Amino acid sequence: MRQAHPNTGYPMRRWVFEDARGRYDIDLGDSHVDCSTVGDLTVPADLVLDYGTDAGGDRLRSLVADGYG
Repeated sequence: MRQAHPNTGYPMRRWVFEDARGRYDIDLGDSHVDCSTVGDLTVPADLVLDYGTDAGGDRLRSLVADGYG
């Protein structure tokens, strides 16, 4: 098992498989990706890191706005 990050002492696996087990109906944050480091990733040079669209994408927001006039 991968060790906890040295600054936290609390491994993510402990949260997922022990502490949070059975406490939630759905986990939208679980990606089912194996544990790794940033150095293991292949990231496109033009990748934009920005805030998501939690208020919906442009198309959805336009459809909602049209529905309410």
